[in-house]
Amino acid sequence: MTPAVVQSTTPTGVELRTDRTSRHAVCAEARTSLGVELAILHVDDQAAIRDVVQRALEAYGFTVVSVDGVRAAKAALAERDDLAGVLLDIRLRDGSGVDLYDWIAVHHPRLTARVAFVTGSTDRALLGRLEGRRCPIIEKPFELAELARYAAEWENVAQAQDAYPEAPPQRDRFRDAPPSPPPGS
Repeated sequence: MTPAVVQSTTPTGVELRTDRTSRHAVCAEARTSLGVELAILHVDDQAAIRDVVQRALEAYGFTVVSVDGVRAAKAALAERDDLAGVLLDIRLRDGSGVDLYDWIAVHHPRLTARVAFVTGSTDRALLGRLEGRRCPIIEKPFELAELARYAAEWENVAQAQDAYPEAPPQRDRFRDAPPSPPPGS
């Protein structure tokens, strides 16, 4: 097994570290040798967060496409058909992650079952906009292993959807869990 050790400090001084052994890295090597490789799209306007998440998920054996906003995410979605899932920050410099999700629902509906919102916001109005979208919310600061867990689940769902393209979008066990109460409630 490949050790997945990633340590970094954000500009605000938050230390992020994972030192777990990665079974996902072994699986990634097997997928690559078979010619099967899916990517995770990570949309966040903070370069330090993008860098840490990319390095962590790559250490777990995933391919990561990191972009800094709505326009870049739409371009990546237009160019790639190998996306297993999307980690989507809610507040972006050039728009809203919630609005981007709604755009994905129209233009890439099979991908909507594989989106997780990432946020550090406690703004109830903003968090209220997530109602009805049934997407997991990953709160900052987060465990890097949690992101790898979502990525692994999304790969499984994406592969099932590829095997049965006429089937409706799958819901995953993380996404269908009862919603967490809003922060501060």
